[in-house]
Amino acid sequence: MCFVGEFCRSRRLSLTRSPATNGSNRRWSLGVIGVLAAACSQGPAGPPGPAGPASGTPPGYLSVLDFGAKTDMPSVDSTPSFQAALDAAEQADGGTVWVPKGRFWFSGNIHIGRNVALAGAGIGPYDSYLDPVTTSLAPTLLPTSTSGGAFISIQGENSALQDVLVWYPNQTRPDASGADTTGPTVYPPTVVVSQPSKIFRCTFGNSYIAIEVMIGRVYLEDLHIGGFKNDIVIDHSEDFVHISHITASVFWDIGAGLNPPQPIDTWVIANSVSLTSYRQDALDVVDYDVFYRHTGITFLDSPQGLGVTWGVASNVDLDAVLYGVVAKSLSGPLGFVFSNLVVSAANLHGGNMIWLPAGGNVPPKMVVEGGSLYGTWEQPLKVEAGTLRVRDIIGLDPIGHLPALGIPAPLLPASGVPYVSNLPADAQVTIAGGAVQNVILDGVSTGLTSGTFDVSPGASIAVSYTAAPVWNWFLN
Repeated sequence: MCFVGEFCRSRRLSLTRSPATNGSNRRWSLGVIGVLAAACSQGPAGPPGPAGPASGTPPGYLSVLDFGAKTDMPSVDSTPSFQAALDAAEQADGGTVWVPKGRFWFSGNIHIGRNVALAGAGIGPYDSYLDPVTTSLAPTLLPTSTSGGAFISIQGENSALQDVLVWYPNQTRPDASGADTTGPTVYPPTVVVSQPSKIFRCTFGNSYIAIEVMIGRVYLEDLHIGGFKNDIVIDHSEDFVHISHITASVFWDIGAGLNPPQPIDTWVIANSVSLTSYRQDALDVVDYDVFYRHTGITFLDSPQGLGVTWGVASNVDLDAVLYGVVAKSLSGPLGFVFSNLVVSAANLHGGNMIWLPAGGNVPPKMVVEGGSLYGTWEQPLKVEAGTLRVRDIIGLDPIGHLPALGIPAPLLPASGVPYVSNLPADAQVTIAGGAVQNVILDGVSTGLTSGTFDVSPGASIAVSYTAAPVWNWFLN
């Protein structure tokens, strides 16, 4: 079946960063790669649609044109025709509904049922390098309703949404006067997923909230997302959610032919979170790139009291953010593990690379192995609850003297009493002065009375003395 098997990894987005102007630390421009991959298996055999004018429809697919949809006609509401095609495919026990290149306007919402794929022509994700409202770049869906539920609801298992571009034609322009304070127009989520399914090779250019995942066994792959408030929100999931090859950027600026930052980006940098995860068992994130958000990733308690998140993430680049990762709650036994986490500060000045705030139902546990930090930060690592372990972070080597970071330095215990390090990284302790008899590491005598000693998270150090020395702590 095409929507399960045709993961042809085609890249149409070229990102170039040039030195910043107008206060942003990076500027991204997008261009189209001139060669497109076009090898894909045919989809599931569904019944042919009614005889109609559609040409170029892949064999066995149902074309929305055969159900009354019209391309490039703003006065025609595509909601009934798209839904009729999707219903016909579901009633036939599954099939692929084909959307040709062109613009389709919607005044209502559509839902995708069991074993049904809504598939655009060609291979996305499509670039919004020209205004999608005035130019037919791709199979383009243009929703207009600000009320009701999600524009697209994926309600049936084994279903898919692929190779389409979604753009809100009436969304607030990025350069609109007052957009820096009033922000974008609030729309319902673009897509809500409530059954195990797949979304891949799509572009969501100027959503308020792009994707909400409310169940497990969901794949989100090869997406370009411009979510003013949120790119992805996850909750209610009792099984894995796999997220890979995501670019979350200022596609609203790019589609309008504007360079960031625009007035609306001021609102975004104060209000947006790219990925928010509440209840999520086994979150798996690979190659997740973010540009210009308030916070890259947050882990929070489920508002419904359903639990928290655990999982892994690798190759995560959070560029131009005020906060990198904020984890208020994470699964106690398992926690969350990052590998290769890169974080750079918006306008070269940020709050925290990683912040574990107090107040969550489950104190977070997090490990970060490898990555880098760029810009000036008020406090790179802020641990108010739970445990954080970091290693091999460029820009945090050395992190420096603990009080300079805002992390309290451990107090010297009584003579011979071990201190077990609960610091977020490997540390060095310098001991000098006083009348020291011995320094003991993990219960093993060093025979030394002064010097610099390495202490890893969870390791212990004890000092035997008759007059207290001075000890200073530095993180590596």
